[in-house]
Amino acid sequence: MRLDNTKIAAAIATVYVLFFFGGIFVHYYSTGDIHTLKYSLMLPSVWIAAVLGLVIAWGLWRKFLWAWWLGLAGGLFQLVASVRHMLKFMSLDLPLTFGILSVFIMLVSFLFFVLLPSTKKQCAR
Repeated sequence: MRLDNTKIAAAIATVYVLFFFGGIFVHYYSTGDIHTLKYSLMLPSVWIAAVLGLVIAWGLWRKFLWAWWLGLAGGLFQLVASVRHMLKFMSLDLPLTFGILSVFIMLVSFLFFVLLPSTKKQCAR
């Protein structure tokens, strides 16, 4: 059985969106803070990240070359933001939470599969 790297990367992108977007609701259910929920759902950056993540996942699943480029750019952008967030936590002597580490691992694994030479070859449409 041959592994399809584009579909693995698409699955990771989908899980990332679910984890990222679902974290907003997990925070609401654990704190009951409706104001944070409303604020988070009103941020354009949240919706842009969610929609772009799903578009990238769909495009990679369908093996479009534009999705490979968009996934590479988006993954690198999010990885830099994640590392900056982690460095901020470490500089304040705060522990890195499960969510922060999970996002970092998902981004690294997504970029790993996207940057495999066979992944770009598979994206021929």
